Amino acid sequence: MPPPGANLEQACAQMTGWIVRIDPALEVHAGMTYEDELWDIRNYGVFKEIQPGDEVFFWVNGSNDKTGFRGYGRITTPLEELTPESRAKANWLNRDEGGYTHRFRFTGLSPEPTSSPTRFGELKAMLATALFDRATGHRITDEDDLEKLRSMYDDAPFKGWDFEYPTSDDETAQDPHTDYTHTPGVDSREQTLSAITVRRGGRKFRRSLITAYEGRCAIPDFDAEGALEGAHIDPYNGDETDHVQNGLLLRADIHTLFDLHQLAIDDDYRVILSEELRGSMYSDLHGASISLPANNAKRPSLAALERHRTRCRWLTAAHYS
Repeated sequence: MPPPGANLEQACAQMTGWIVRIDPALEVHAGMTYEDELWDIRNYGVFKEIQPGDEVFFWVNGSNDKTGFRGYGRITTPLEELTPESRAKANWLNRDEGGYTHRFRFTGLSPEPTSSPTRFGELKAMLATALFDRATGHRITDEDDLEKLRSMYDDAPFKGWDFEYPTSDDETAQDPHTDYTHTPGVDSREQTLSAITVRRGGRKFRRSLITAYEGRCAIPDFDAEGALEGAHIDPYNGDETDHVQNGLLLRADIHTLFDLHQLAIDDDYRVILSEELRGSMYSDLHGASISLPANNAKRPSLAALERHRTRCRWLTAAHYS
């Protein structure tokens, strides 16, 4: 297994958002895209750097009362070229004559903002990022700008976070001195298998991981606590799965890739990437050793990690090399 590359942290440190502009004459598309969790584009060049884990904000652009932000989500796939079969799955009013060439998919985080600029000039004044009047989309990498965009949505997972974390071992979701056990088939909430449940983890669950990992992402060594989430290894199935051994402290985009089963961890606690991700900005992660809690009793369960790997359909012996 090769050692991790020198640019590991650099490759993963920057979070990216995208503002997608919608013609006010096609405002109905804003509702369609949030319901179908996909977006088709014409201008491939503007969006060619989209990656899973990026955030997307949909903006209806006009000069009337329709102008403003609509849905907000997290991108789950790279751009894919449209085929006649995939194009037919969209419900756009101009599906056949719109000239769409590519698609990305996303998970919806909030359908409507509680507040929004009502003119494009107001949006440009609000953000430090340069926005161009005729562009079909805008890439946002400035963290302050991303926080301003997220702040408009009450349901945004980046709002209302608890920044006071315990330093003792007392506040854990489950007793850390008892081993995590998995009970198949127990589920205390309804789940849709085709969707990722976007959650930072329950407060105690996340706090237990913040304490165990000393406030640093397991993949890579990233220490901005506000961007870290409690990721379940076995899917969340009630309180018994809120156990520190069933968790990893991950940055939001890495959490998404883990939940999408595009990234796995082997028995030596090293990262395995899907073939798709090996050719992306995340490539330096492949083979990297994850950061582990100093307390062995809080390290992730190898059995749970193995079950997660069985859900990675792409994973074969070749991917371990």
